Amino acid sequence: MNFARPTEIKRMTIRERCLLTDILYGTPDLSLLPLFAPSFDYPIGFRFNTAALFTVLSMFDCEKLIRGCNARKSGTYFNFNSMYSLTIASGNSTDYNDRTVSGS
Repeated sequence: MNFARPTEIKRMTIRERCLLTDILYGTPDLSLLPLFAPSFDYPIGFRFNTAALFTVLSMFDCEKLIRGCNARKSGTYFNFNSMYSLTIASGNSTDYNDRTVSGS
């Protein structure tokens, strides 16, 4: 999918909005009871549970969610202990580095 530049939410289709807000700003949450809930970290995006993951993957006819994150240690994380949701973390955010330094 190609996004028109500049990226403006008002000009996006629902599918494009979901991809932008839920892949870039969505947060897997294993303990979440409802399918979705507002994000604690961002003004857009949602936390989601395992059932929500599979519902959205099915609706978009996708097999996996691969997302990026820079707010934790660099590495690859399988969300929900599942191969269907993968986070690739760069660990380069100032916030992450500040927490690491203050927590050591």
